Amino acid sequence: MKAIQRAIKMELFSRKELDPDSSARQIKTLSEFDRGLLRPTRCDTSEPPRERFDPNDMSEPVRWLSQPGAYFQFKQSKPFRIEGFIHNRKRGELWTREREGGPLVAVLPKFPEPLFTTHWVLWFGWSLVESKGVDVLKRFVKEAFVASRSDYGYLALEEEQKSKNLLVTEDQRKTTTKFVGNDPEYGLPGLYWINVFGPVYTAWFGTALARVPAAIETVQGDSILVQFGDSPEDWRSEGVVESQRRTTEVLGRDRFFSLADPDRPRQTPFSAPGR
Repeated sequence: MKAIQRAIKMELFSRKELDPDSSARQIKTLSEFDRGLLRPTRCDTSEPPRERFDPNDMSEPVRWLSQPGAYFQFKQSKPFRIEGFIHNRKRGELWTREREGGPLVAVLPKFPEPLFTTHWVLWFGWSLVESKGVDVLKRFVKEAFVASRSDYGYLALEEEQKSKNLLVTEDQRKTTTKFVGNDPEYGLPGLYWINVFGPVYTAWFGTALARVPAAIETVQGDSILVQFGDSPEDWRSEGVVESQRRTTEVLGRDRFFSLADPDRPRQTPFSAPGR
């Protein structure tokens, strides 16, 4: 992805596997939201997207996304800058022959399947917020969350997410950066401007949610949206910082990643042997 100035970033994670029906539903949600406001102009299986996106014939994008390991990459250049992808994280089956002419034998995977097999990532240019306001992105994250049957997601200025998950290390020869703690399979990455939790997390948090110092909305009955501040720009304000700190304490600090203590073990509602 090319850098988008002052980008707002959205990520969604779902345990639901992608098939032709669910792939079509999710791509259609992106294409038809708010009468095509976020509709891609180009799409592909890899960067950079070169194929023209046709909202009247999405058969090829659906075919791409339905395959294990595949990506649906997309972008819109005008009127707003939007880039992103949906990733089918399920691993495909591998087969080999132990000897020439021998039968095909399944290759046992070295690692288990990822818990979250569907992953959305979108970057929105700030001009979209200036033109349409932040509520349009809030509505979209809720619609995409429902369409993808997601368990967890967030929406925030990219600089907020980087401040909480981008680890910078320096030595005498070079500076290296990498994202850490950002896979919810191993614990929640943090708290951001907008956070959306599915039924498993809602039940896990339980009655503690009533004590959270943030705006909370129900999403389709059994999921919740937790918001800190009116705008994604508020993330550095003293009030938002304090509200997020208190929320972490209320819900359990050992459930959230902290860049100040990146090796701290975290709990998840999906913890199981081998994970």
